[in-house]
Amino acid sequence: MISIIIPCFNQAEFLSETMKCIQSQTCTDFECIIVDDGSTDNSAEIVRSYAANDPRIRLVTKTNGGTATARNVGLKVASGDYVVFLDADDFLHSEALAKQLEHMKRRPLDVSLMEWSYFVERENHEIVYMKHTSIKSRIFVSLHVSMLTRWGIDFSYPPHAIMYCMEFLRSHGLSFSEKIRYREDWDFLLNVSAIRDVRVAKLSDFEGAYYRQNPKGKTSSGSKMSRGNFIYLQYKCRVVGLTDFLLLSYRLSSELILLLGRMVKFRDLSMLSHLGILFGHWRSVLMLLIGICFLPLAVLHVAVRSILEYRS
Repeated sequence: MISIIIPCFNQAEFLSETMKCIQSQTCTDFECIIVDDGSTDNSAEIVRSYAANDPRIRLVTKTNGGTATARNVGLKVASGDYVVFLDADDFLHSEALAKQLEHMKRRPLDVSLMEWSYFVERENHEIVYMKHTSIKSRIFVSLHVSMLTRWGIDFSYPPHAIMYCMEFLRSHGLSFSEKIRYREDWDFLLNVSAIRDVRVAKLSDFEGAYYRQNPKGKTSSGSKMSRGNFIYLQYKCRVVGLTDFLLLSYRLSSELILLLGRMVKFRDLSMLSHLGILFGHWRSVLMLLIGICFLPLAVLHVAVRSILEYRS
């Protein structure tokens, strides 16, 4: 019924915990496809040890190509009616698959979203959960507008907080862009939300996805966050229409404010060099100029977001 696709590159440290959370699901009608993306540690051996005793678990190996390529390989071999993308260092609540599956079938839906939270693992292996503000999962105007203007500011969903209808993805030819190695999740959900009449809803009053704040991850520092966002915005502004271009320009204005705040907080002027990414194409230069015009509105947006964040 459900395909769980896990891209994995050198995640042996966390992989066993993630596999155990999969096996603890109350919904047992699933296949779990782990795509080893050219790991140099013993990730593949760990998966094989679980697969030997559980026929629902399957290992696919490939040369290293990035998260997007690994997920696309998983999509090609998946046989489920629904699909969840789970990273190898994250968790799902034991009832997550069952709750979302029921939500998808009852409505019916193309996309089901659910609440989520961050967690960190202390040196003594204690797991501490950190609830985010409710606004981070609240859709305003539409999912597409929220994705264009608020993603990474005060709105986001990790990939495993989302369940997709496989027929919907395949009928629209949706896959992860292999042209980018930053913000693949943002790009994929943004493309999904752009489909006219997509049926999407949030599963209320259930927190089912847990996102690890991994010190080695792409979003583990303010500088990495800014650089990745600038790279993605520079890419995306070249392939969207006028309306989406203007909304992305507004999103860029918020990113400029966050960049300034991070530079002050960490006393790191080198982050200013990230702006150079935008000068790689005339459309991203134009986006920057329009974004500067949006700054007064973005200042208000970021200020309100910061108040809500710290009050929580």
